[in-house]
Amino acid sequence: MPDLRYRVPAPQELPGTDDAAITTTVDVSDALDAKLRALRAHATQVTVWHGAAGQLCYALSNGLAQPVGTAEFYVLAKGAGDGADRDLFGGLP
Repeated sequence: MPDLRYRVPAPQELPGTDDAAITTTVDVSDALDAKLRALRAHATQVTVWHGAAGQLCYALSNGLAQPVGTAEFYVLAKGAGDGADRDLFGGLP
């Protein structure tokens, strides 16, 4: 991405979660425009980049590119988690 204004982080430079630990994936594609508007509303803290080919990312003051995707990923902190694979609140009474 030649016009990317941010630095792409090196492997392991940022904290992450092992894919095997992820219990819930939520499709946020229908909310992507609202998510981008919310990020852009905090222009003193976050900048958003939209590439010519449709790529999206943001950066905080550290200048490290972070992707803006159409899915968000969560890890169940505790509990049985029945249904948590398809519902963020699955398994809650």
